[in-house]
Amino acid sequence: MTVPDVIELSDMATNRTVNISMSGKAWLKEKPVQTTQSLSWETGTDKSYLIPALEIPAFLLLLNVYDRLAYPNSVESDGKKTYDTNLSTFWAHVVHGPWGVDQDSFAMNQSGHPYQGSMYHGFARSAGLNYWESLFYDNVGSFL
Repeated sequence: MTVPDVIELSDMATNRTVNISMSGKAWLKEKPVQTTQSLSWETGTDKSYLIPALEIPAFLLLLNVYDRLAYPNSVESDGKKTYDTNLSTFWAHVVHGPWGVDQDSFAMNQSGHPYQGSMYHGFARSAGLNYWESLFYDNVGSFL
């Protein structure tokens, strides 16, 4: 049985290895540091069209659930509950209307809606999409 020429020992630091040779010389060798992969806005690589397509409906669902819990007795002018909706009422509104101008307050139209739209845009941009691709997600989020 022969003794190896080099014995490799790892010290406490995870990115360093000490090599000890049989000739008595020791030197420190750095291991390459592993980096995590992230999306790159500069190069446009690693785009994800799926991530914002999932994040935007999830955001809307959570917002709607919060509104249902925080404002359970909010009533519209026609006597219906404001947040009493489901998929069938959503579809009926899309197909049969009535479509019209909302009667939201100034504060909602000047801060609430733009903030929500910026959330949609931010979801798409953080997934590596450019401005124009993100604009599509803004419109879909607004429609929903």
